[in-house]
Amino acid sequence: MKINLQNVIKYRKQGLTNQQIADKYGVSTSTYENFVTNNKHKLPPPVKIKDGEVNIKKWKKANSDLDFDKLTSSQKSTIKRYGRIYIGTGINPADGKPRVDVDVNEIRRLRDKGFTSQQIADELGVKKGVIESRIKEEEMPRVSNKKIKPERLKFLNDAAKKYGFKDFVSVKGRNNRINIAKEATRRQDGIAEGKGRPGVERD
Repeated sequence: MKINLQNVIKYRKQGLTNQQIADKYGVSTSTYENFVTNNKHKLPPPVKIKDGEVNIKKWKKANSDLDFDKLTSSQKSTIKRYGRIYIGTGINPADGKPRVDVDVNEIRRLRDKGFTSQQIADELGVKKGVIESRIKEEEMPRVSNKKIKPERLKFLNDAAKKYGFKDFVSVKGRNNRINIAKEATRRQDGIAEGKGRPGVERD
């Protein structure tokens, strides 16, 4: 998507970071920063975070039963910057219903292994949108959602064969994909089926 000067001016006035603006256009941060350099005389300076302490107080008042200090650093930053009182509450502001709870550290671990958002969703048994929402909320760097690393693909293909499929690409059905993704992760982590430890003979 082509970067639009007028929209960038609007986003900067709203206090969005370089990463957040780059994400809106689906480009790298360096690409966006090159755009800023080429248009620096036309752009207003970035807006610094204002009323950060006021926003934190609003969050604490709205969530008196929760401990602000137990939130992640990215959650605290989002509250301070935008004043979003629902952050860290487990409530979806769109409909007021409880959000699907997923372990952010587990998302990071799987991303480090080269999992795509869809693969992580399959692994954790949630919708892809839930994973992408957490990734955006935690301001994790963007990664491809299509490319599967060769090492991960090997484990997926091996697990798929166990379930009677030719390879992972040929797997049909969400439940099958979830089960195969979990099986591949067990193999990748060296976890044996059933009880005991991998590589250790039973007495």
